[in-house]
Amino acid sequence: MAEKVNGMIGRRFGRYVVVAESEQRTKSGTIKYVCKCDCGNTRTISGSLLRNGESKSCGCYNRDLIKKDNPKYKRKLYFVYRSMLDRCNNPNCKSYNNYGGRGISVSQKWDTYEKFEEWCLNNGYEQGLWLDRIDNNGNYSPDNCRFITPKEQQNNKRTNVNVTIGGITMTIKQWSEKSGIGFATIERRIECGWKEDDLLKPVNKKYSHSEAIKNGLHMKKIKRC
Repeated sequence: MAEKVNGMIGRRFGRYVVVAESEQRTKSGTIKYVCKCDCGNTRTISGSLLRNGESKSCGCYNRDLIKKDNPKYKRKLYFVYRSMLDRCNNPNCKSYNNYGGRGISVSQKWDTYEKFEEWCLNNGYEQGLWLDRIDNNGNYSPDNCRFITPKEQQNNKRTNVNVTIGGITMTIKQWSEKSGIGFATIERRIECGWKEDDLLKPVNKKYSHSEAIKNGLHMKKIKRC
């Protein structure tokens, strides 16, 4: 559990003013705070995002810049949109196999850039944040997307390794949740070359790396999403 930082209530971070501590916590245990934006909107924000300057407004700051026809912000957001379409629709895109090739598509609700821009500006887009799909196997759509920091994006990628056990394919994170075996334990077993059907054996069963090598155990190439 993250240590509480005193004196957060009443402090200003960009356009936010902290009004209360939230009961919510991030997955890592970081404390969240209820913040009121100068435009009147209220958001619950991680204390670490406030202190390191990654979250400065509910998105109104960027909306104001784009409304002023700021070319820098328009180019950035349009690049995000075009990249999303290319990954899903263009077979010549180097990332196509991991997106369009897996059946991932872009929602009809975003069939124009203007619709996508409006959603982004109303859902927390800020400079430096990345567009992320909540369900890695789901489509790009308003109900399956959010904006997160680059650090959060990289952490998510580690959990999106597909592993097939007993004919069923899920990510390491999903297998961990289903079996009760720790994520790090399954990950280490993969690195040590355990057979797929052995990955979920009880943790207290002795099965060393040397035994894995002696028995010629190996894993197929792991595909990242």
